Amino acid sequence: MFFDTETDGNGTFRPFGQKVIQVSWTITTFTNRTLETFTTFVRGAAFLKFNPNGFTMDQIDAGAEPKEVAAAFSEAAERILANKGRFVAHNIDFDFSAIESLGLDVKRFRRRGFCTCQNSRGVCKIKNWRGKGYKLPKMQELYNFLFPESPLQQTHTANDDVDMLRACFFECRTRRHYPFLLCAHCFESVPKKQKALTNTCGFYKCATC
Repeated sequence: MFFDTETDGNGTFRPFGQKVIQVSWTITTFTNRTLETFTTFVRGAAFLKFNPNGFTMDQIDAGAEPKEVAAAFSEAAERILANKGRFVAHNIDFDFSAIESLGLDVKRFRRRGFCTCQNSRGVCKIKNWRGKGYKLPKMQELYNFLFPESPLQQTHTANDDVDMLRACFFECRTRRHYPFLLCAHCFESVPKKQKALTNTCGFYKCATC
């Protein structure tokens, strides 16, 4: 499940005090076949402090109630857990906190989370401002690193960001950039160096499966 949230920019991150204005997710198979997509605006914001996405208050006011969005996310997330799936986001702590602010307990979902931001520091290898080590890449930076021949400008709309996120995740998985691989059968993490790992039609299978 690839998901993204957009907020009004008002308030703090820790503790989370911003209002969610848009939520989007896409559920795929392990082979990147689309199973479900969902996008909605969320009511509740009084005004937009930052608006790089060009949203209007009319769009937001016509959106769904927070509790309705929370219920929809919960129903989809429970199906992900039932099928041993994963939740993928870029800066996943922020997005889970945003979903939690809608009134949903996300503790169980966090345990199955995967953050493309945290796990791509060593992929892009962008020096931080101190000159030592690498900084966490923005999704725009990760995408342009992976697809230099077809760069995209991030729109900061949740549905477009989910598409960009999905492309980055599957490309990184194909290139084996991440420190582990996911079993195509049980979706559990398997270290690259594990000898029991076998390759089947380009996908990986753990010793248990």
